[in-house]
Amino acid sequence: PCISCGQCDAFKSRLSMRMSHTLADHIRDCLDRAALAERVALREVDPVAKAELLELAGSWRQCAASYEYVQKLENFMATFKAPDGPQSAH
Repeated sequence: PCISCGQCDAFKSRLSMRMSHTLADHIRDCLDRAALAERVALREVDPVAKAELLELAGSWRQCAASYEYVQKLENFMATFKAPDGPQSAH
């Protein structure tokens, strides 16, 4: 099959690598935002604002963890598509 139809294994492999790179970017962005919220919280004098910033940081870390989970699932699923891994029945 041709690359443009999306059925070619080489095309799927390149697409998977791009998705993983994109997930890695999302993970890094979430962790960066969490760190920023924590740095701002350290300078905050208002206890309510500080608590909200720390909660925001926790939310960004949870978002990163969600992306990491998706990345692990993709890696796991890739083992079933690999030439030397288990093959799915057609």
